[in-house]
Amino acid sequence: MFKKHVWAIVFLCGLMLDNTLLVAQKHAITNEGKKVILYPNYIWKYDTAIAIVPNNLELPQIKNNQTITYHAGFALCYNKTHEQSNWVAYQLTQAETQGTAERSNKFKPDPKVKGGTASDADYKQSGYDRGHLAPAADMGWSETSMQESFYYSNMSPQVPSFNRGIWKKLEEQVRNWAVQFDDIYVATGPVLTTGLPTIGFNKVSVPQLYYKALLVYGNKGKQAIAFVLPNEASQQALAHYVITIDSLEVLTGIDFFAGLLDEEEALLESVVHTDNWSMAKTQTKAKTDTEKREESALCKGISKSLNAPCKLRTNNANGYCHHHQSQAQNTLQINQENNRVIQTSKAVQCSGTTKAGNRCKRNTTNASGRCYQH
Repeated sequence: MFKKHVWAIVFLCGLMLDNTLLVAQKHAITNEGKKVILYPNYIWKYDTAIAIVPNNLELPQIKNNQTITYHAGFALCYNKTHEQSNWVAYQLTQAETQGTAERSNKFKPDPKVKGGTASDADYKQSGYDRGHLAPAADMGWSETSMQESFYYSNMSPQVPSFNRGIWKKLEEQVRNWAVQFDDIYVATGPVLTTGLPTIGFNKVSVPQLYYKALLVYGNKGKQAIAFVLPNEASQQALAHYVITIDSLEVLTGIDFFAGLLDEEEALLESVVHTDNWSMAKTQTKAKTDTEKREESALCKGISKSLNAPCKLRTNNANGYCHHHQSQAQNTLQINQENNRVIQTSKAVQCSGTTKAGNRCKRNTTNASGRCYQH
């Protein structure tokens, strides 16, 4: 069951203190000794909120025709057009960062998403990593949450050097903040726009940008921050990618942390006090050979002299080292030819989904695998 929280803040009209009605916006003490805030419109509230966390605070606002899919450790909003999630959201606590469940590495389609998700075949030989949106390391607090973090609804095509480099550093930093602040609310995902390149039969979009929106809301204060990073290798410090939540909402069209009170949302999302967010400065630290190796991938090329797989590693997005770029071009040409073969071959059932959530029954010869209505 997805984690839920209960909240309540008391609002009343008018307040008598020592038989005098106070209406200026200032602090006051009730006859019972409780501190309250007074407003000019006769509204008051306790200065210390009771059970301060709104319900499902991590969730962005849902628009028309969108649905939330809940898993043990996170929720998501899947985008069939781009075959990945608009966002994945979850709360990460200090205790959960100490999870002991072993990494699953069993990637599989999400059975809860109507119409299906991307699959192994879409990513195979694409040159892109199956990049986690909700990191597996954040889901190690249970076997179920770990296994579900490998659903393709939680994956997005990422350049290997990005996924294993700056994106990984940001994920590690989020866990550090969960420890520092006791817990943290996370909404993360790709920036999905029209005209993006795609991979695989299901046409999985390859985003140019990824984001994380973070909120601290508890006994250790209330503050928010966002990051937008290009899908590429980077030696920049994390602070280089900081923006406000408001700016991220303009970029993505998503209303983050919609459960906040309007006055809190206006305050927390319009500014970022970076001094409150300790961040490792990565651009001045030279990478070790081990770190460089972790950020690279084994070349997919074949050595002609040995007739064996290449043993070099590469950060190139196409998965081929500089010695085997010609093979990468040949692979691209073969894929293009295959698409033309598919386009002229016998019809297959459309992979689209009707508004009712059922698989389309039409047949199509389009290379995309979808009929003219989808």
